[in-house]
Amino acid sequence: MCPSPPWFHYPERRLLAGFLGLLWSVLAGALAILALVGHRWAAIALVSSTGGIAVLSLLATLTSAAAGLPLIAAVLVVTLMLRPEVRTWYAARAHERALARRR
Repeated sequence: MCPSPPWFHYPERRLLAGFLGLLWSVLAGALAILALVGHRWAAIALVSSTGGIAVLSLLATLTSAAAGLPLIAAVLVVTLMLRPEVRTWYAARAHERALARRR
């Protein structure tokens, strides 16, 4: 059995960590929806947020191997969001919005 981190033995800290994790998840979901609609700034914020999760998950793997699962997911999201096809899609969406403004 893996040892728990020292802060884990304090219920108020676990509650705070859970609340921050939930808040971060809700914000990431909102950014994902905005990115799917075609807002490039939301995609950049989502990749930045996911990079932060990757760093935190990497640090958390020092105490628990299970933290490697969010690390793998974060690396996958960043890799997929930085593909050339995604950049092309966002450029096309920006062009469509620019044309819609002219009408």
